[in-house]
Amino acid sequence: MSLWSFISGVFSPAAKLVDELHTSAEERLQMKAELTRIQAEFVTKALEYEKALLQATSDIIGKEATSESALTRMWRPITMLTFLGIVVWLTLGKAFGWPLPEESFVNNVFELLKLGIGGYILGRSAEKVIPGVVNALKSKEET
Repeated sequence: MSLWSFISGVFSPAAKLVDELHTSAEERLQMKAELTRIQAEFVTKALEYEKALLQATSDIIGKEATSESALTRMWRPITMLTFLGIVVWLTLGKAFGWPLPEESFVNNVFELLKLGIGGYILGRSAEKVIPGVVNALKSKEET
């Protein structure tokens, strides 16, 4: 669900209520305009929060990438290679009839893999996209 559809869903009942009021058309329009202003303000604050969150994520990833410690720079690739090794082990083990861990362990590992891969993809995407978004927002604020 997108942020805009969530916020619209929150404000939609209030907009319907304004439509059903027994007042003049002018008063209904004023109330709708005020409701729209509040909704726009809410969206602006939510986007500012998202911007700050993405900036913080970008800063962390940037610091990790430029760290002097090899382990700090390489923990994400090492983690992904470990995940790949686990997937290969489970896949080949099943294909060749090797002894495998219990099903609950395998399910937990795959949940962890989904979380890790999602985080890795999000981190890499943020690393590539956030600097451009931040620059665009800064240039918009300056105008």
